[in-house]
Amino acid sequence: MIQSKSVDGFILLYSLKDDPVEHLLYEFKVPYLVIGKSLNYENIIHIDNDNIGAAYQLTQYLYLLGHRHILFLQESGHYAVTEDRTVGFKQYCDNVKLSNDCIVIESMNDLRDCIKQYCIDASHKPSVIITSDAMLNMQLLNVLYEYQLRIPEDIQTATFNTSFLTENATPSQTSVNINPDVLGFTAGNTIIDVLRNETISFREKLISTQIVERVSTTKI
Repeated sequence: MIQSKSVDGFILLYSLKDDPVEHLLYEFKVPYLVIGKSLNYENIIHIDNDNIGAAYQLTQYLYLLGHRHILFLQESGHYAVTEDRTVGFKQYCDNVKLSNDCIVIESMNDLRDCIKQYCIDASHKPSVIITSDAMLNMQLLNVLYEYQLRIPEDIQTATFNTSFLTENATPSQTSVNINPDVLGFTAGNTIIDVLRNETISFREKLISTQIVERVSTTKI
């Protein structure tokens, strides 16, 4: 696409350290921007949420519901958004000296083993599980169903990225709305302005997030 000049500009929908695609775009001086953090080069336009702050607020929300042992499940891969959400979770837990565990999930077998270890066999079980994204949340719901753990009666769940999946899950999932439509709209407008050589007033723009409360969490 670069060599044939069939595309004028690119939007990267992720942020990854040492990303070969971004290296190629930068090397050939192709206009692009990143949805997420700018990890590889300075002065790259990036549009993001405050994922550390969003995770901090979600953990605080769960703490105020009465949760005192929270399990955080993190998808594998060195994506900035996942790492920031993990940081925000740990920051709040450290601030209030809250019991917590953070586990990286590589596969469905990992997930089954984790739930067995923490939610079936352990004497001190978590009262709520946070997943770093909605797809991992869907996998978690399947595993909890396999182990006949009811939500929210036996354990509660919360996740990120409010979507059709989280809204229509059984039960519907409390989640952080990252406003993907605003992220996409802002990215689209910005790359067009770049291609028109118009002045861009920012190098980083943060889009706000909100917690959407649903059936999967309740006061304990």
